[in-house]
Amino acid sequence: MQFFFKKCTVNFYTIWENFPGTGGEAMHYSKDAQDLLRQSADSARQLGHSYVGSVHLLIALTGNRGTAGYLLSRFGVREDTVRLVVRILLGGGTPGIPLHQGFTRQASRILRGGATEAKYMASPVVEPVHIFLSMLRAEKAVSCDILRIYGIDQRELFHRTVEHLQAGNGRNQTKKEGLTMRLLEQFSEDLIQKATNMDPVIGRDRKIDAVIGILSR
Repeated sequence: MQFFFKKCTVNFYTIWENFPGTGGEAMHYSKDAQDLLRQSADSARQLGHSYVGSVHLLIALTGNRGTAGYLLSRFGVREDTVRLVVRILLGGGTPGIPLHQGFTRQASRILRGGATEAKYMASPVVEPVHIFLSMLRAEKAVSCDILRIYGIDQRELFHRTVEHLQAGNGRNQTKKEGLTMRLLEQFSEDLIQKATNMDPVIGRDRKIDAVIGILSR
């Protein structure tokens, strides 16, 4: 499946973005991000909408098993209630109709912003959390209007998301450091621990000088 919108072509694998100082650059979706787009399209069809908008991305994010879904659930945002709010605000049509209009302009901006978030975070692919962060930056998106109905400050949620990601990176770094220490213990010797069993150095200047002279030859 492939959606088209002005100045940008998005399918479930690649998003093209013109970053400052570069030409056309491809950012690829992870498998989770591809699933997110499929779920967004499915939500739109189930609601009888002929387009995929920011609200459908939000519905899909509520069911995401990663950071976005976790934090949305912590803030009390559930998929079933979001669907109900969307139906009340935007109405519904005949389920299963084709998505003739593709992504809306706002959804397109969010997806392009997700590629930018991935680039900022030095990620080789666009993950659902990058799309989520981009959505939280889009103050005029209908999805953010829905979050405000829940009483959520999107800036606070944005910062909580970044903090959650940083905390996860910190845990990963701790694991790496622990692995490094185990490797050092396995393939090296702790001379400080061995020092208690070594011959004393103080008062042995002549022997030390002799050893230095031999090693320097």
